This record gives sequence, C-alpha cells and structure tokens, in this order.
Amino acid sequence: TTVAMFAARLANLPFSFTAHAKDIYLGELNPKDLLPRKMNRAKFVVTCTEANKKHLDTLRPEGAAPVHAIYHGLDTGLFAPPSRREETPPPLILSVGRFVEKKGFEYLVEACGMLRDRGYTFQCQIVGGTDAYQQTVQQRISALRLEEVVILRNAVTQEQLRDIYAASTVFALPCQVLDNGDRDGIPNVLAEAMAMRMPVVSTNISGIPELVTSGHNGLLVPPRDAAALAEALAALLDDPFLRRRLGQQARTTIVDVFDSRRNTMRLAELFLEAVGGQPPRPAPVEELSC
Repeated sequence: TTVAMFAARLANLPFSFTAHAKDIYLGELNPKDLLPRKMNRAKFVVTCTEANKKHLDTLRPEGAAPVHAIYHGLDTGLFAPPSRREETPPPLILSVGRFVEKKGFEYLVEACGMLRDRGYTFQCQIVGGTDAYQQTVQQRISALRLEEVVILRNAVTQEQLRDIYAASTVFALPCQVLDNGDRDGIPNVLAEAMAMRMPVVSTNISGIPELVTSGHNGLLVPPRDAAALAEALAALLDDPFLRRRLGQQARTTIVDVFDSRRNTMRLAELFLEAVGGQPPRPAPVEELSC
C-alpha cells in the first residue's frame, strides 16, 4: 500500500487498499501515523471483518473515505460437502493453518491429551506449512505422549484439502490474540470447513463470532482454554445429531453470507464508484500481451 500510495501520487490516479490482520494491529508495521495517512489519501479502504472495520474507524482521520467490511468469501462449488459423509472409525479431529502461535495449536494438543485421558479413541491431524512454531507444537505432543494421536502434516493443495475435510469428523481452530496484538480475522480454513458441512469449534475472538454463532452453526470457546476446548470436542464426538445439525447450518451460513461471487461483486461496485460509475476501458490486446 505504501508503494501504491506514492505511485498514485506520481501518476495522479486514485488508489485503494485492503487491510487484513497484523498489518493494522502491529504498531511497528505502521510507524508514526503511516496507516491514518494512507486512509486519508485512499479513495476507499476495505477490510475483511466488522471487527477490523471498528478498529480502523478509530484510526480514520476526519473527512477520510469510509472503511468497508467485505468478507473474503470462498468458492462454495469447490468446497461442497460430499453427498454422504463416510465417517470410518476412529473419529478424525482436523485443524488447518500455518504453524504460527496465533492459531493456538498447542491448546488443541492439550485438549487432545485431556480427551485421551478420558478414554476417547480418535486421531487429530494438524495440516499446515512448516514454521518455527511447529517445533513448539511437536514438543508439546511429545511431552504429553500423543505421538500416535496427534499427527502434524505438511501443507497440501486446495483439492487435497477438500478431500481431507470430507473424511474428517470435527474441525477445530483455537485462535488467540497475541500480546503484541497479532490475531486472525476470519480464518479462510474455518469457512472452508463450514462450507464442507463440518461441525466446527473455534474461539470467540476478532471476527470469528461474525462467522460462527455458538450453538447454531458451530461452537465457540474462550481462547487459551484447553479444558473448554476439550469439552466442546467431546460434545461433538458424543453426539452425531449435534454434528449433523451444526454442519448443516454451517453450510447455509457460508452460502448465504460468504460466497465469493457475491462478495467479489460488492468489491467490484466500489471500484466502479471510484471511477465515476463507469467500467474502465479495456486495455488493447497488445498491451495485455505485455
């Protein structure tokens, strides 16, 4: 956005930007008044949650363009549930995300230890790209002797991930807000799991309650609370009817509110307004080929 701001000034053209997560919460990423300056000069600003919008509104200079909340959305055709979910024993608890601290994977590991100690038979898979936090998670698995229960997997393609969703019983993502303010907005993988008609368990932070209404289309627990997470997971493992009801409502929520085609059109309308309501002139073929 900094580059876009200066390029727009040089070219005498408007610019806009989208804000997501730590780029708006970490002070070191916006020294002095850099973020408010960007907001003041931009034609419009977009963010991906209402929680982010409220935060940005507190920083928005008087007279600056409004901030718009537009959810990312996803391809509800690609992430569509199987006609029949084949749940073969043991049950599979799935979590997906980069191995970074804000995902809260260590609390999921602790919750799995509690479930194991209560006599539950299951497997938990955490799928994510390699990162420094992965070692912390692996150490916690070893300390609790959960090597046969909790499996860490490397990142996969979206198509492969869709198949993993389809074979899983419950999705869990215990996100947390870090001391420096870093946090998730609405994790895409949470929406993907819900689109696959999976029952989900997450935490009541940031924009997640905008997606998950606890008891309606998923379950929410406090962050950094492994015991509460274990209780929610146990409730879902014990009750197939609860899993089915929450999963059906989850799919309905995604189709109604988070479909990418609908949300992309909202973004397109903002761009059209920025150029006077008329679609921009298509570039000549020779320019596109460059």
